[in-house]
Amino acid sequence: MAETKTFRAGVFSVVKHCYLPRAVSAHPRFELVVVTDDVDQPDWVHERNQKFADEFGIPYVPDVAKAIAEYDLEIAAVSPEAERHCDLA
Repeated sequence: MAETKTFRAGVFSVVKHCYLPRAVSAHPRFELVVVTDDVDQPDWVHERNQKFADEFGIPYVPDVAKAIAEYDLEIAAVSPEAERHCDLA
């Protein structure tokens, strides 16, 4: 039987909808490797992202392009506030 591929996943902001990245982290074919967000977000956004990253023992990188490049992401769970979905995705 062929080996099942595991996909490297990143969470793009967990400010409002942390149920999505929790589901990703629970899936056996996804490896949650980093939380990221735009660097220009207010402090409270970075604090929430860092808290989530700490809970899962993964890094928080406040720079989306850097996180994509450094962590070789294959999947993005985009879960910011509704008004930022398009910009962040």
